[in-house]
Amino acid sequence: MTIDLILEKELNLFDKWKLQREFLCPDGIIDFESYSKSKVKIMLLLKEANAVNEIVDFKDFLNNGAYERKSTWENVLRWLYGIQNIDTDYKWSEIEKLFSNGKIRTEYLKSLLFCNLKKIGGTYTTNNFDFYDICIQDKELIIEQINLYFDNSLISPDFIIAGGSAVTSTFSEIFNLTDDKWKQTLKGIYYCEFRPQKYFIDFVHPEVRVPPNYVYYLLIDTIREIRLT
Repeated sequence: MTIDLILEKELNLFDKWKLQREFLCPDGIIDFESYSKSKVKIMLLLKEANAVNEIVDFKDFLNNGAYERKSTWENVLRWLYGIQNIDTDYKWSEIEKLFSNGKIRTEYLKSLLFCNLKKIGGTYTTNNFDFYDICIQDKELIIEQINLYFDNSLISPDFIIAGGSAVTSTFSEIFNLTDDKWKQTLKGIYYCEFRPQKYFIDFVHPEVRVPPNYVYYLLIDTIREIRLT
């Protein structure tokens, strides 16, 4: 499947989705060239946009550096940088300096495949019952979007990083990730093989209220361990 056809299918999917979700917030492959050239292809899977009755275009937002909601997207930038340079051990002081370089910021954010499970926004604190209900209502569209990426070898993500237990549990139900499919790393992070040699990681939201160095090194260690399995 060609690049143009993949992007056309993605656009057509969102047009169809908009028919049932008025304030749909489109996401997906942020920049095709940057993503397709990534050494490790990453899908970040979160709940929803922090926007009530508003439309947030995440391709525009991330292509422009994601300068709002810094606590979320600066952690994501750290994660992407560490993952794309997975064989290098960085001092935390080196990772902290990333934000002083606007070129690095946009380069790595563009390399992301980003999806919210719930395509319409909510408040700062997610109502998990509302989140679950809407995702189940949109189940077939969610499956169509995820399959669009995983059914194409050119863009198939190597890892899905799920931001929080509600994302993991809802995704697991939609895709029938039963208990027997899950494994645990030495440091206690759950993951499963979503497709052959393609992994889903049950992780924390990038805005989790712990020091960012804690989650950075935990995620890097997790991906290193999985790659050795």
